[in-house]
Amino acid sequence: MLAIIFFTRTHTVRGWFNRWEAEGFQGLEIRAGRGLKPAINAEDTSLVASIREEVALTPQNLRDVVERLNTRWNTSLTVKQLKNFLKKN
Repeated sequence: MLAIIFFTRTHTVRGWFNRWEAEGFQGLEIRAGRGLKPAINAEDTSLVASIREEVALTPQNLRDVVERLNTRWNTSLTVKQLKNFLKKN
């Protein structure tokens, strides 16, 4: 019933109860490290420098930039991920 009220799955509600029993209110707090990790680590200065070089070569064709970066760094970036990174940095 709670899963329906909160629009979630029953195993999520079960996890809430288990954390409540083990840790009390602190077990129900939102914890760090949740969510999807960024595709590009902004702290990796060599990768960021490489991205800036590649974008400077062909700023109008990010598809080619992504292909070159994926080949050079053995990653699986998408054009959307690159655009999001460029907007933030």
